[in-house]
Amino acid sequence: RAAGRCFVGMNERNGVRLITVILKSPDWKDDQVGLVDWTYRHFQRRPLVTAQETVGEAAVTNGRVERVGVVATKNIEDVVSDHDLKVMRRELQVESVTAPVRAGQPLGRLVLTLADGTIHRVDVVAATDVEANPASVAAWVIGTGGLTALGLVALARYRRPRRHGTRTLRYAQTPTRSR
Repeated sequence: RAAGRCFVGMNERNGVRLITVILKSPDWKDDQVGLVDWTYRHFQRRPLVTAQETVGEAAVTNGRVERVGVVATKNIEDVVSDHDLKVMRRELQVESVTAPVRAGQPLGRLVLTLADGTIHRVDVVAATDVEANPASVAAWVIGTGGLTALGLVALARYRRPRRHGTRTLRYAQTPTRSR
């Protein structure tokens, strides 16, 4: 009797299941109907991000272009209100990208944080190819590869090759005299 009239119920509409708990209510039936109607009016299952949706850009080092589009790899949806969508935080976590980049190459992830603390993560990939800038490649070859080649030439020139293994010694044979 101290708890009053209580009710626990479950409703399902459009694939969204709602569990309600009514405690100490003078009219639990009206409270249940009102709560269910209000919830389904304000909350719907909605996409937070869709597969192949452009979610940002990543800086590209040594590329023909300086930025590449970043797309989500799968759909993410949740039951949310309009307010939840407005205050949802989107954090794009992209690794450093050096050209060449291929379309579909993994670049990091997108983290979606809802107002209630729910976190969704989705991997992101490059939307298009980015070719390496020929001038950047030439500078790299000269700067790093060129020095390496110069070092190998110097090493080969000033270092005598060593022969490993056993030596075969040849002894002069003295002719045997026939008598």
